[in-house]
Amino acid sequence: MQILVIGDNCVDITIKGNFQFERDKNIVPEDIKVTPAGTGVNFSCALSNLGYEVFYFTSLGNDTFSSIIEKHLDFFKVRKDFIDRVNKKTALIVAIVNEQGERTTFAGIKDVSYEEINVGKLKEINFSSLSAVYISGGILTSKASQKRLREVVDFISKKEIRVFFDTQIRIGEEIDGFIDAVYYLMERSNVIFSNLREFSLIKEEFK
Repeated sequence: MQILVIGDNCVDITIKGNFQFERDKNIVPEDIKVTPAGTGVNFSCALSNLGYEVFYFTSLGNDTFSSIIEKHLDFFKVRKDFIDRVNKKTALIVAIVNEQGERTTFAGIKDVSYEEINVGKLKEINFSSLSAVYISGGILTSKASQKRLREVVDFISKKEIRVFFDTQIRIGEEIDGFIDAVYYLMERSNVIFSNLREFSLIKEEFK
């Protein structure tokens, strides 16, 4: 079974330790983890691990972090036929976690590579061979990517294929235009994913 995944990508850096920020002080954390992430990456690798043939549709940057993501996709045997390289930085999420498990997150998601999805590349895809398309709302973090993803779902909605849409409202509820774009995609999808908090924020007519 072949599945097309359209989604965001990033690198997570998690820093754990019991420390306070002080001027001109070097801090040695208890643990630092660097992990390829993003809903598109996570879904692609999970589905491939379950035995599906997964094609990941996205754009990667030309930096070291993108190379980390690409090696991760290779390890899970995710198909990269529809991945573009663009001259943009990779999204970077830095999380600082104290001993109580409290987390402070810095999300570097402005002007990043995954927003540059190539709508024209959809014409290269044989949709008749696909069983489903999964789309992550995590891409909708800028006006440009909101416009592109609308074009993507308009193109796909003309095909006879089921569309699964993951709203990812928790990522972008404060971003201008994000919620409107989510509703646009919801109207054109067959199955909607959201957690309980995200579901509570969705308008009643969409429930």
